[in-house]
Amino acid sequence: MDGTIPSVFSTELSSLDLQGNRFVGSMPPFLGSLPGLTALELAGNNFRGAIPKTFAKLISVSWLSLSTNQLTSGLDVVSKMTWLIYVDFSFNNFSERFPDLSTLPSLSGLSIRGNDMKGTFPSVLLKLTNLVTLDLGQNGFSGSIPEDISKLSSLNMLYLDSNNFDEEIRSVLFTLPYISYLDLGHNRLNGRVPSSLSSTSLGSLSLQENNLSGSLPDFSKWNTSLLYLGLGSNNLTGSIPGSISTLSSLMNLSLRKNQLSGTIPTALVTLNSLAVLDLASNSISGPLPSAFGALSNLIGLSVYDNQLTGKLPSSICDLTRLIIMYIRNNYFYGEFPSCLYEHCLHRIDISNNSFYGPINSNFHGMIPNDGALLNIAGNYFYGDPMLYADGCQFCPSGSIEPDALDIVELGMDRRGRCGERPFQALPGANKRGVASLRFNCFTLSAQLECTANETQRSNDTCLAFCSMSRELGPCDGHGACVPQQAGAAGAGFTCECDDGYVTANGSLGSTCARPSPPPSAALSTGAVVGIAVGSTAAFALLLALIVALLWPRQRRKWSDLDVCHEFSMGEILRATRHWSSDSVLGKGGFATVYKGVSEKGELWAVKRNELMSNDFEKEVRAMASLRHENVVRLLGFCLHQNVESGQQEQILVYEFVGNGDLKHQIHQSKGQDSGLWVAEAAEPSRGGG
Repeated sequence: MDGTIPSVFSTELSSLDLQGNRFVGSMPPFLGSLPGLTALELAGNNFRGAIPKTFAKLISVSWLSLSTNQLTSGLDVVSKMTWLIYVDFSFNNFSERFPDLSTLPSLSGLSIRGNDMKGTFPSVLLKLTNLVTLDLGQNGFSGSIPEDISKLSSLNMLYLDSNNFDEEIRSVLFTLPYISYLDLGHNRLNGRVPSSLSSTSLGSLSLQENNLSGSLPDFSKWNTSLLYLGLGSNNLTGSIPGSISTLSSLMNLSLRKNQLSGTIPTALVTLNSLAVLDLASNSISGPLPSAFGALSNLIGLSVYDNQLTGKLPSSICDLTRLIIMYIRNNYFYGEFPSCLYEHCLHRIDISNNSFYGPINSNFHGMIPNDGALLNIAGNYFYGDPMLYADGCQFCPSGSIEPDALDIVELGMDRRGRCGERPFQALPGANKRGVASLRFNCFTLSAQLECTANETQRSNDTCLAFCSMSRELGPCDGHGACVPQQAGAAGAGFTCECDDGYVTANGSLGSTCARPSPPPSAALSTGAVVGIAVGSTAAFALLLALIVALLWPRQRRKWSDLDVCHEFSMGEILRATRHWSSDSVLGKGGFATVYKGVSEKGELWAVKRNELMSNDFEKEVRAMASLRHENVVRLLGFCLHQNVESGQQEQILVYEFVGNGDLKHQIHQSKGQDSGLWVAEAAEPSRGGG
């Protein structure tokens, strides 16, 4: 219904429910002339202005709900409604002084959420000792939470979230005998997480988005009845304690967006009731525990933006209820478990790791359904996903949220270039989906088509299907496939091969192979001339052969350098995700320092010189021989002849100390600022080039 409320109601009416309509204007004053009313429900309309003063006559009303309107004043009227048990003013535009509700001794439920109330915690509420539910969330209350809140001993649910409360958390809140839900999130509370929690009734505790600091407490001093614990978006440090296992009833744990480090404790996987685990955006390292599959009730896993390494444990196949998996921006590697293709994953983002594997018939199980997300960008997958998509529909970019576009259909250019046909919107499509397969090593359909649905997107985007894979990719496991600029003629990938392997540079689908041995020790002049006048491709192949033959001789002088390891260019490219900008630690005038991860999960600091230095060998020998507590260890070096530029790549690999503390890294003395280290490490010796 819409319009205004007609004045046709009987004076004997005891209950009136008009919620969820489209009534507009002011609330009709005549409703105050219905003396028999005990319940009045007007929520979810479009009433404006003040609560009518005539409502003060409704002395028999015990239930009053005016939520989700556009009311601005008149709260003091309810102080006359002395039989009120429950009142809901939430989601209006009230900003006036908090009313005196001390005249409502029977009030057990009060909500004024989502208004513009300001000032300190209303002291008048401390007189309402029968309150069971109190919701002051999403307002502008500030100051401290009063110690006298302990007087509200009947409280079961207390919501003070999304205000400006500051100071430390009152420990008295955790002694309320019947408290079950406590939400203090989205405030400015400081100090530490409570060291003990004695309330045996508390099932849900949210302290998210405050200014809490310090380490996590010893959870063995907390009650074991917690079902939800939200400590995300604070400034917590240290590691996750093994005592987390004492919270045996926990179903939802959020520690996201803190500064936690260390590894995921094995004790955490004993929480077999856990349905949601969110550890995203920390500095947690190491592998997932081998028994991770013991979390058999897990529905959502979010550990993205950490420093996790290693292969996914085989036990992850036991997570048969998993439907959300966000593990992007870590250092996971190895073949992606095929069992996860068979799960009904609704949203999966494994982008920017080092997974590899074929896109085969199993891939169909990962195709997103309604409202789903699939993002496998920036890994080492290979094959042709379109052969197995079975007509499934994708949106063109993994960065677009599911509600941003109508579903579209991918057409493919089998020549490995951007096609000329646009995406075609499906007739009557009303679903949503997102898929990003960018920057892998798909060999047949190398590019997506350039244009999206012309009614929604301009034709300015084409996504390359090429990444830096070596495992069974188009470079035959002996190099990294390098994405070329999408949209260019012949765009696709070329291989940057490991030392001792060559390719016909620039050819789409190039492979890396060992050069054929020359027929004699030296090429005759006639042979050289004959090759030189040949095709461009033949000349490029000759150049690669000459480099491959001469380069080992040039490096013989390094043979006696056994104090550190010589890495291949392929190892360096895989570790740094082919010099990904996300891996950059710092830049100087002559070098860039990257964060890398080896195939064994070791963290490296990789220094890439921009200019060739004649003193590079001296630098390697000097750094390799240094042994001091304040000097990070040099793990090795890499010398690589870039066939395209003709320049020598000079690269140093150091051990990397995580968690933001770089004081034990290259040439840094005690007390030196870590940012200065990054700048200095990016400055090689300037011995000429």
